[in-house]
Amino acid sequence: MLTRHRKEYSLWLSRLISITKTSVAGRPASGYRNPKRLGQATQSLYVDVRGIDEHFRRARKAGAVILEEPSDTNYGNRRYGAADPEGHEWYFAQVIRRPKSKRKAR
Repeated sequence: MLTRHRKEYSLWLSRLISITKTSVAGRPASGYRNPKRLGQATQSLYVDVRGIDEHFRRARKAGAVILEEPSDTNYGNRRYGAADPEGHEWYFAQVIRRPKSKRKAR
């Protein structure tokens, strides 16, 4: 039987999958300690999505822990950050403009 924490993570992950319309598979190796247990981030994921503001509203409504509100970056993306129940950091972004090339025309 799943522990309460694993049930919460499973629910969060299933909501994430429905929000991003993707799939995730796998099982951690024995001895695995998640970032929350370690007290620090061990990685982050950067996921491109369409409709970033709506994605953010759905994630917040689903109970995501928001690390960063949606904002425009200087490299042409609009993004926000969220943490899952195990402390993994997820950043979701949408291209809003292509950065201008710094190369000079020949």
